[in-house]
This record gives sequence, structure tokens and C-alpha cells, in this order.
Amino acid sequence: MQLVLYIKQNLDSGYSEQSLRQALLTQGWQQAQVDQAFQAVYASQPAPTQPANMQPSTPQDKNRVRNGVLWILSPFIIFTVNIVLSLFVRIIGIDFALINIAMILLGLLGFIMLFVGPTVGIIKLASKK
Repeated sequence: MQLVLYIKQNLDSGYSEQSLRQALLTQGWQQAQVDQAFQAVYASQPAPTQPANMQPSTPQDKNRVRNGVLWILSPFIIFTVNIVLSLFVRIIGIDFALINIAMILLGLLGFIMLFVGPTVGIIKLASKK
């Protein structure tokens, strides 16, 4: 019982099992006694439980995270699409006013999403539903 108490106290203090085993064997304890004491220590400790706020992930949780991340990345996705489309249109040589207006509107949408996207994304990531 004294050996079990000694092991519990030292494990709680941060010593590793291996260092305790080595120290006990050098102090003259038998290997079988040390093994039995460690078994008693681990048998008396409750099994680690999962914290209440850490619940297993469900498909809804995964969708929530994916949606939150997409909202946060949305302005960068819009800007990238705008740049690629602008380059593509310029390389082909299309120069219609309507396409220019569409590119400007897409750029404005990206600018607005710089503020809205991360805000909505953080709200989605923080929500429990």
C-alpha cells in the first residue's frame, strides 16, 4: 500500500512511469512488486472521460465547420475568380462594356465579402447548432 501511494504521488507530481520504475528497482524493490503496484495504481484511477464540451463530431458539425471556413475564404475566392476571368477576357481580346461592368461588380462583391464573409464564418464556427 505504501508503494502504491508513493507511485500515485510521484505520477501526480509529473514523474514518468519509466523513471519511477527505474528508481524503485534501484532502491531494491522487486520487479513483480513494482508491476503489481503500478497495476493497482492504474486500476484505482478512473478511466479518462471526455469533457462535456467536447462531444463527438457529427456530420452536422463537419458541415458547420466547412460552411464557416467557406464563408471566411469567400472574399479570396471571389477575388481569385475575378482576376482569372479578367485575364482570360483580356487575353482573348473581348472588350465589351457589359463584361467590364460585370468585372467591376464582381470586385465590389469581393470587397463587401471581405467584411461579411469572415463575420458570418466566425458566427457559424462559434454556433453550437
